[in-house]
Amino acid sequence: MTSRYFGLVPAAGSGSRFGADVPKQYSPLAGKPMLHHSIARLLAMPEVEIAFVVLAPGDPEFRRHDWSAFGDRSPRSTAAARAGATAC
Repeated sequence: MTSRYFGLVPAAGSGSRFGADVPKQYSPLAGKPMLHHSIARLLAMPEVEIAFVVLAPGDPEFRRHDWSAFGDRSPRSTAAARAGATAC
């Protein structure tokens, strides 16, 4: 039996402590959202088939970005069931 690996990227934060106009995961870094860089590093591992991104419920921003650079391994999004007030 062949093992299958999936990546999980938590990205449900509001970014309130970060202090930007958008949550930290969507802030630009070298022309792409920070989340893009995280996904790219994860998918650079050939063992990882796909990355799942856990978003805050109702997050409208994920769909506004182009993830097509990842081809068949483009990230899939899912909403967090419930998040805490803030991270410590």
